[in-house]
Amino acid sequence: MVGVSGHLHVRIVRGKGLLPTTTRGSTYIEVKVDGQSIGSTKAKKGEDPVYERKMDYMMCGEVDKISLALWEKVAFGRDIFLGIICVNMSQLRTKKKIKGLHTLRDADMQSVGKIEMKLLFEEIDMWKSSPYPIIPQHSSIAKTSQRSLFAQ
Repeated sequence: MVGVSGHLHVRIVRGKGLLPTTTRGSTYIEVKVDGQSIGSTKAKKGEDPVYERKMDYMMCGEVDKISLALWEKVAFGRDIFLGIICVNMSQLRTKKKIKGLHTLRDADMQSVGKIEMKLLFEEIDMWKSSPYPIIPQHSSIAKTSQRSLFAQ
């Protein structure tokens, strides 16, 4: 596990050569952070659907991997799993950006198509995003609060 804090921006642009298992099926992509779903795209039909979905996710603490799972929407019943892409946080932290066509693989490691995606991880300073104000040590407020602490 890699301890991280920051914003993850995921942009799924389109799929290429995605073949649903049924002729009337449509596919969608679910984005997961360490197995927890943070959102999904709208279902689209066709071999080359354009998903155009951007997701922002605030990460605090231990994060191991980001995964994009391709599902086929089924009218009555559970959706059918078609494939998955997994990106380790160590890859993401060293590259800061992962983009391009990535091959989706099903449970048997067979290719089920490709997804063009962009993942961008920006590490941020947690103090800047803190809801509490930072008081400079040389300010009169800081000196007053320090005096009151020592007086007790």
